[in-house]
Amino acid sequence: MYLYSMKIFTFILIAIYFSASSQAELKKTAEINCSEKTFLTDHMGNVYIVSGKNIIKYSHEGEKLYEYSNNRLGNIDASDVSDPLRIMLFYHDFNQLVFLNKELAEISEPILIDDLGAGQAETACASSSGGFWIYSSNSQQILYFNKNLEQVYQSENLSALTGSDEIPVFMTEQNGMLYVSIPENGVLLFDQFGTYFKTIPIKNLHSFQVFDNELVYFADNRLKAYNYQLLEFSDVSELTIESDYARIQNNRLFVLKENKINAYE
Repeated sequence: MYLYSMKIFTFILIAIYFSASSQAELKKTAEINCSEKTFLTDHMGNVYIVSGKNIIKYSHEGEKLYEYSNNRLGNIDASDVSDPLRIMLFYHDFNQLVFLNKELAEISEPILIDDLGAGQAETACASSSGGFWIYSSNSQQILYFNKNLEQVYQSENLSALTGSDEIPVFMTEQNGMLYVSIPENGVLLFDQFGTYFKTIPIKNLHSFQVFDNELVYFADNRLKAYNYQLLEFSDVSELTIESDYARIQNNRLFVLKENKINAYE
């Protein structure tokens, strides 16, 4: 675990070094056009760009692989590519979920959240156990549905828990824990049963990555890390990354700058 955390920290140091000194030290492997402000990556190093109704998948070498859109459901409001064999898309306006395979083809018919009795979902994420999590604005709870579309777990009322009416804007399940970002409050951690564990004191996050016990995020033009077990921030404040957004994945650094994603080894 320690070696893995150090590996992640090394990636961050590489990113800082890249911005501060020599770009020649890193091997550029791909360049992808991107007009969006963010992008996604999976653990195999694939890159995903979500734009309106479309999601496009690229290899880490920049080759366009697959594309998906559903004109009946409107814009994609949340997406989860943590499992590249089971990609989740959430459509807020129609309160539906779609799951795609690695070729961005529908695995099954869209899931109608209204039919599950959960009310309006505000955001969602996939679960490694085959189900999914949603935040319901009706109950103000996080709900877990298994692969049979049965609700089996729920959190306590988030408004009562946080003392705020702010709603989650991003959720991800990693390592058996659910990470829920509420910008005004921070990142709330829940166990696999929806039981509240603790709050990570990092506010205003709309996306992040989780590696072991480290939360890695891009903010203030910097790539940062926070070890929530040691309660330590990685000090990267002296240097900035010359990018609009960045991610680390599968021994690669992905940097978005001037409508292009550059991938480096």
